[in-house]
Amino acid sequence: MNIYDQLDVLDFAVVGIYLLVLIGIGAWISFRSKRPADENYFLAGNSLNWTSIGFNMWGTNVECLRC
Repeated sequence: MNIYDQLDVLDFAVVGIYLLVLIGIGAWISFRSKRPADENYFLAGNSLNWTSIGFNMWGTNVECLRC
């Protein structure tokens, strides 16, 4: 049985409305406060300290030992 046979128009409408609301919130947040582009790319707008950045960089570079 195909999944599309079990879905109704209302199901697709709910998903579509959800996606529109999600995109709308994202657009509203992105245009709400504009900062210079270089502030957004470095240290999360200077809101993080060096320990958070260091541990995140270390954590992303740790190799899986049991892989």
